[in-house]
Amino acid sequence: MVKVKTKLLLTIVLLLMLGNIFSVSANVYLIPIKGTIDYGVAGFVKRAMRNAERNRADLVIVEIDSLGGLVDAALEIKDTIMQAKVPNVTYITGRAWSAGALVALSGEELYMVSGSSIGSAETRPKEEKIISAVRREFKATAESRGKDGRIAEAMVDSDVEIPGINKKGKILNLTALEALDLKISDGTVNTLNDLLELKEVAHEDIVAQEPSGAEKFARF
Repeated sequence: MVKVKTKLLLTIVLLLMLGNIFSVSANVYLIPIKGTIDYGVAGFVKRAMRNAERNRADLVIVEIDSLGGLVDAALEIKDTIMQAKVPNVTYITGRAWSAGALVALSGEELYMVSGSSIGSAETRPKEEKIISAVRREFKATAESRGKDGRIAEAMVDSDVEIPGINKKGKILNLTALEALDLKISDGTVNTLNDLLELKEVAHEDIVAQEPSGAEKFARF
């Protein structure tokens, strides 16, 4: 009788443990970066990341579709992401060009939607000291995330030539497939749901962040 009760008790405990495992819900924050990257966007990302840290988010997804913007603002966003105290990934849904490419490279992991692209970070104005500074920033960011810094440099400086990848005189821009092949991205997905499943996150656990009125006004 004692053995039977013991087995029954162990079975109940095991079922409770399994129940807890499958009922755990993740706390996931989605931070969208759409359009021109400016100081309003930088302030929004910083506030949203603070919210995620305050609530001990299990994951932050920074969604990017941008043709670029201000380098200073992109640097602020990059620093915010790289200094974040919570796990994070960047997720390109359309284009991550210019300043958007730097932000994309800053995530702990980078995922791209099929048909999206990253690169085309030629500076304006095209002065040597500016090119050099931005080029090194791209290289350092990529290398800090375990990616090829030389490829990141080629996105900024047309003088960087990588045999088999790009020709001198051409700024590098990569498709999702090319980025995956070169290990610039960590995976290709078709939808946000695909990314959530890949990260083993329930769809209903997303906490979407939106810019405040003040942040929208700052952008204007």
